[in-house]
Amino acid sequence: MKKKGKIIIFVVIIVLIVVAIAIGIYKNNVKQSNESVTSGETENNISEQNEITEESKEDTHESESEEIKLTEIEAPDSKKEIPETKKFEKYEIDNLTLYLKDGESTLIGKIKNTSEEVTPEIKINLTFTDEKGEEIITLGAVIVEMEPGTETELNTSVNTDITNATDFTITRDLSN
Repeated sequence: MKKKGKIIIFVVIIVLIVVAIAIGIYKNNVKQSNESVTSGETENNISEQNEITEESKEDTHESESEEIKLTEIEAPDSKKEIPETKKFEKYEIDNLTLYLKDGESTLIGKIKNTSEEVTPEIKINLTFTDEKGEEIITLGAVIVEMEPGTETELNTSVNTDITNATDFTITRDLSN
């Protein structure tokens, strides 16, 4: 009996270790998934999010008439479409939507290179103002290198509600 009892205790310990390892792996995967959602955020709550996969870059270059599909925020707390087309240097920015979800505001829109030349990657600032014209916040974003006539997505966010913004201006980010 003593030998059988020791074997049973040993098997139970092994099973508990395997279960603990499985739970640890599961929690690590969930944590990595959550970190990937917030990895672009900086300590001052400004994040630059304008990443394009190589596949979507290729799709953008294939045809000037092909429409790009903009990111949609699922089940936002609020959604505000900005009908105005903004012009900035060699770009047109339109189809803008400001989303609020879980306290995070995200601006998504379409950027088009309206020039006849390849434009280099540049950093821009989007300064949001309220109905009194007072500045609410400035967000940073990156416009990737673009072929003439091509379009890509603008996607930038901040961990605060800026849906009360009535306008915004675009300037080149001169900091390095």
